[in-house]
Amino acid sequence: MNKYLLALAITTALSSNYALAAEEIDMSSPTEAYTALGAGYGNKGVSLKAMYTLSSADSNRKSGLIFEANDIFDQEGGDPQFSGIKSGVMTMDGETTNTNYRFRYGSLDTTNGLGHMVDAVVKDHPFFGQMAIVQAGALATIPVGENGYIWPVILVGGVIMEDNFSDTTGAAAGLPESVTNLSSSGVDIASTVFTTKIYARYKFNETWWLLGSWSYTDEINGKSWNESIAEGGLQISPQQIELTLGYQLTPTQNIRFNYHSYSDKGSSDKLWVEYNYAF
Repeated sequence: MNKYLLALAITTALSSNYALAAEEIDMSSPTEAYTALGAGYGNKGVSLKAMYTLSSADSNRKSGLIFEANDIFDQEGGDPQFSGIKSGVMTMDGETTNTNYRFRYGSLDTTNGLGHMVDAVVKDHPFFGQMAIVQAGALATIPVGENGYIWPVILVGGVIMEDNFSDTTGAAAGLPESVTNLSSSGVDIASTVFTTKIYARYKFNETWWLLGSWSYTDEINGKSWNESIAEGGLQISPQQIELTLGYQLTPTQNIRFNYHSYSDKGSSDKLWVEYNYAF
């Protein structure tokens, strides 16, 4: 993925005059559509975020885009990555990159609280190379008391990855070309998956707010989402927890203290501080 082209596309979109009026923005809501830029730093490096609204301020349907680039300098990368079978031995002399990207499109009808979204994550896998998880689904808005909201989400999609079949068998194992030339040219769909997710937000006052989410992902068919690579799975933790404590500096600026748990072991937990500015 060309990082420079991505940066150019984001800059072009945000330089337009299409912006939501500041008084209409609720920056604590995960479903709010507005134009903004954000930057963060934590134990997993530097992250950048860009948001762009596709709807007008007086529209009953709010739509927008979010693009995130995490660990852009690959501070946490370099872990061993599978590079093929050499002399009959599985070799891990490649390097993974921890730089990863997320793209999200969402649209919500404010009259009934129902909406839909598309979510795509592109990242590096230690065995299968670069992979993308692309899902789409629906969400609902449920008010809880005066200051609280819950948003249940259901997503369905697929796992797309590099085709490294020729590295795992064939010529690397000394077999003839008629056997080794069995893989597709490009990418494979490894699994179809689903994700259930619940967002919850509570505003203590106009300055402080808490946003949390829990998600669970599993396969519908194809490679197992959580089983080990040795057992034919993707070896990805099915459960994720995110917590954000937000402090609203002004109606268009906030600071967020974030925690993201990726696995049961805690080895991949992410902590970072983020600043956001809405236009």
